[in-house]
Amino acid sequence: MSVRMRADGDAAACVDALRDVQLASGYPTRWPDDPAAWLDPPDLVGAWVAEREDRIVGHIGLAAGRSEPGLAAATGVPVELLVLVTRLFVTPAARGLGLARALLSVVTGHAAATDLTLGLDVIERSVEAIALYESLGWRHVGSARARWRTQDGRHPMVRYYLAPEG
Repeated sequence: MSVRMRADGDAAACVDALRDVQLASGYPTRWPDDPAAWLDPPDLVGAWVAEREDRIVGHIGLAAGRSEPGLAAATGVPVELLVLVTRLFVTPAARGLGLARALLSVVTGHAAATDLTLGLDVIERSVEAIALYESLGWRHVGSARARWRTQDGRHPMVRYYLAPEG
């Protein structure tokens, strides 16, 4: 298993992995019209992949904080000093191997090295993800309704977290 920066040629393999995740767990809640573009949002500042046996089985991105003003408001951290975990997933076949932890460790280190505050949001029904974040020391700092809608038209509740200090 390894974690490395995402390369230009990784798009198709990342989309294949994302499709496996979506079929198994419903993430993302709406399948994007252009999944490769969804993995590369305009505010992305970096992305990494996890590989196992030369296959991409996980992904994580960091986005500029301006994309989530609710987290900035909940923490009091100016958006220009905030980066957010985005597009985090591990394929069902690779779960339980510590890859999500490894991916989170990489972005936590990156944020610390650049003197940025790392946060994330997660929908309240993502019980396993919440348990992972809390087991790693992420601090719940607030909740709010999402600005986006699920396929059934609802704005789910999201929980905001800050990375552990130090």
